[in-house]
Amino acid sequence: MEETLQLVGADQDLDYLHISVGGFWNGSIRDDNNQTSRVVMIHERVGVRVLVMGVGILRTPDEVMKHLKQVYL
Repeated sequence: MEETLQLVGADQDLDYLHISVGGFWNGSIRDDNNQTSRVVMIHERVGVRVLVMGVGILRTPDEVMKHLKQVYL
């Protein structure tokens, strides 16, 4: 995840980032101790500079509600 965060954190002229993950709320694949959503980590790194479109499975109504509280529409 560190390499990804360095890449998206670089000063680039991007309109948006499309992040496709298996499960929206899944954490790092390599670091079992980091369970923060990869989409959330990327969004926190780029801030408002770049639109982040995160795509991943939401399995329950509670996951959908949690997602809607996190996203900016």
